[in-house]
Amino acid sequence: MSIPIGILTIINNNNKMIAILSSSSDANIDFVLSWLREYNYEYIRINSDEIIESEFQFDLFNSKIIYNGQELAIDKINVVWYRKFGDFSKSSYFEKIKDQVGFHDQQQLAKEYNSILGAIISLFKGKKWITPPWQASVNKIDILSLAIEHEINVPKTWIISNKEKLQMLKGDMEFISKSIFEPYFIHVREGYYSMFTKTIKISDSLPKSFFPSLVQEKIYKKYEIRSFYLFGKFYSMAIFSQSDKKSSEDFRKYDYTRPNRRVPYQLPTEIENKIGSMLKIMELNCCSIDLIRSTNNKYYFLEINPTGEFGMVSIPCNYEIYRDIANKLIELDYD
Repeated sequence: MSIPIGILTIINNNNKMIAILSSSSDANIDFVLSWLREYNYEYIRINSDEIIESEFQFDLFNSKIIYNGQELAIDKINVVWYRKFGDFSKSSYFEKIKDQVGFHDQQQLAKEYNSILGAIISLFKGKKWITPPWQASVNKIDILSLAIEHEINVPKTWIISNKEKLQMLKGDMEFISKSIFEPYFIHVREGYYSMFTKTIKISDSLPKSFFPSLVQEKIYKKYEIRSFYLFGKFYSMAIFSQSDKKSSEDFRKYDYTRPNRRVPYQLPTEIENKIGSMLKIMELNCCSIDLIRSTNNKYYFLEINPTGEFGMVSIPCNYEIYRDIANKLIELDYD
């Protein structure tokens, strides 16, 4: 259902409210909320990293939340948008106590914190969701298997922990490795180490055994494709990352002095239909998708991020994704 913009302020006279579960560092949310304010549509944003040190009250018997002076009656909510809601280590409270308590105490506090977030989410059972929280984390191997079932090309993939076995697989192939779960930033006194996609060199420096790692056939690319998906619509962008040695393996190794060329892109209908079918099985209505078009013009599916970035697609391609998400939230609320 599409809603004429002119009636949006009238719609909100029904005393409804949209809930956004997020974190304070997610700037993409800010731009979407600016559209909701433009439409004079009421919302509440609850940032997980601010809950501990904010005015927060969870009333189980009356089904309401008080957050920073704003009272939220759960029965007013029809629609909830779930975005990066969690991670105790990113809260200001954790920064204050991390040097005062031991690792096991930190883990216990994180469990308590996650239980609070889970209780908040459970209040919204039966509501309409953009990115259901039960699908906000996906297993890369499961997703690759699902892509194969849908006859989508994926790189040959292994999980391996032994140098000798890796050498036996090699043949004429080159390998890359990346995180199985999510990229992690390891902080040290001098700075931090980042996890990126990296070509593997089987050399004397590679140990005989190592932590089980995701290893894939290296696909030589013409360009990478980042596609944002919202309720059946694909917003795709080609990234010419191979033209820069720094970003040729992973476009996240971004060179701000020589930015990659990024242009709007139309995926073949067959590819969109197959991925769309995958997402329906997964019950995902909003996510980011990474693909490669190889030098021999084949499309390869890489991964899905249910809470992936979309500003980096919207802005260079003039897609107005921020506005479209705001409209979709209101449309769901209006239905």
